[in-house]
Amino acid sequence: MRMIKSLHRRIPGSALVLMLLAGGAAELDAQLTNASAAALGLGENHTAGARGFSAIAWNPAGLAMPDTPGGSFALLPVQLVGGLGPIGLADFKDFEGTIVPEQTKSQWYERIAAAGGEQGVAGGDVTYLALQWGRVGVQASSTARVAGVLGPGAAELLLFGNAGRTGQAGDFVLAGSSFDVAAVSTGAISYGHPVIRDAERALSLGVTLKRSVGHVLVSGRDAGSEFGSDPLAVSLDFPIIHSDTTQDASALDSGGGISLDVGAAWESGSLTAGVAVRNLVDTFAWDEDDLFFRPGVAEADDDDVTTDVDARPFSSAPQEVRDRLDDLGFSPVVAVGLGYRVSPRLLVTGDVRRNLRESVLAGPQSHVGLGAELAPLDWLPLRAGAALVTGGHLLSAGVGLRLGPVRLAASAARTDGEFGAGSVMMFTLSGGGF
Repeated sequence: MRMIKSLHRRIPGSALVLMLLAGGAAELDAQLTNASAAALGLGENHTAGARGFSAIAWNPAGLAMPDTPGGSFALLPVQLVGGLGPIGLADFKDFEGTIVPEQTKSQWYERIAAAGGEQGVAGGDVTYLALQWGRVGVQASSTARVAGVLGPGAAELLLFGNAGRTGQAGDFVLAGSSFDVAAVSTGAISYGHPVIRDAERALSLGVTLKRSVGHVLVSGRDAGSEFGSDPLAVSLDFPIIHSDTTQDASALDSGGGISLDVGAAWESGSLTAGVAVRNLVDTFAWDEDDLFFRPGVAEADDDDVTTDVDARPFSSAPQEVRDRLDDLGFSPVVAVGLGYRVSPRLLVTGDVRRNLRESVLAGPQSHVGLGAELAPLDWLPLRAGAALVTGGHLLSAGVGLRLGPVRLAASAARTDGEFGAGSVMMFTLSGGGF
C-alpha cells in the first residue's frame, strides 16, 4: 500500500490529463450536422435566418423564402468539439512535466466533488455535401462523440492513491463513472413551400426527411465498484454494451431509422421569424440483435483474481442495462427564432431551443441566445453570438468573405456547459449562398 500511495504522489500533470480524459468519454448533437460556419459564428442562433443549404439542418421552411438563393452548396465543412471540466486543460498548463502539489490536487478534488464528477467530451462532425437547388435541399453527414464522467471516488483514487486525501489508507466507492461512444451517419432531403409571398410579407412551410444509420455504440456505467485497503481488494462492476467491433463492413450498420423535421418561416419588413421541430417523428433505434453485453466484473485480493468480461448476446443483459438504450437515441427538439434587420449592414438574431427529453445523443437540453452580423464592407461580414445552454454558456465569433458567388466563413466558439469547458471550430467553403 505504501508503494501505491507513493506512485500516485509522483504522477506528473501531463499524465493526469491523459488519465482524466481516458476516464471520461458521448454526446451527439443531432443526426444532421450544422454545415454553416456562419451559424456557429452567430452563436448557433440561426432558426429564423437559415437560407440556402443551411436551411436543411436548421429550418427547411427557409428554402422557400424570397431571399433564399437559387442554388447553394457547401463542400466538406468540418466541426471539431472538445471539453473537459471542472478541471480543464488550462488547470494542467502550469504543471506540464512537473509533479502536481498535494494542495493543488486537494483543490481539484473539491471542485470535482462539487460538480459530481470530472466530465469530458470530444468528437467531430463532417458534412460530405449540403446542396440546395431552388426549394429542394439534400445533405449527407456523419457525427461522432466520446463523452462521460469520472466519479468523485474514482477521481480521488486517481489523484491520491489508496491513501486518499487524509494520507491514511481507506476504502473508496467508485460510483458515478460512465462513458459513451457513438457514431452515426445521416442522409436528408428537404423541401420548402411558399404559402404567402407578396411585396410586404412572406410565409413558408418546410419538411426534412432523414435516414440515419448507427455505426458504433459503446456504453458503460459503474454499477457499484469498490476499492478496499484493509485488506487490499478491488471489486469492479462496470457492465458494458457495445456494437459489433469486427472489421466486417456490415458491422458498421448497427441500427437506424427515419426521422422527420418540420418548420415554418415568416418575414415582414425588417422582421423574420422561424419555428422548427426536429425529430417530430423518429424511429431511430439501435439493433439489439447487433449488440453485445459484457458484465465487466472483476474481483481481486491478496489470494485470487477473477474476471467476467466475455461478450455475450445483448438479450442476456440485466433489465437495467437493457433500459440504457432508451437514453441512446435522438430527442425531439423545438426551436423558435427571431431576426431583425436593424440596417442594411446589421442583422440581429435570437433563438430559444429545447430538447423534449434527455439523451446523450441530443446535445444541450436548453439554449437561449442572441447573435449579430455586421458587414462594415459588403464583402466582409463579421459575426458574434452568445447563448445560455444547459449548465453553462456559449460564446462565439466568426468572419466571412464574399467573393462573387464564392463564400468563405470561419468561426470559433467557446463553450462551458455540463461537460466542462471546451472549444468548437469550423470552416465552410460554399457557393451561391451563405
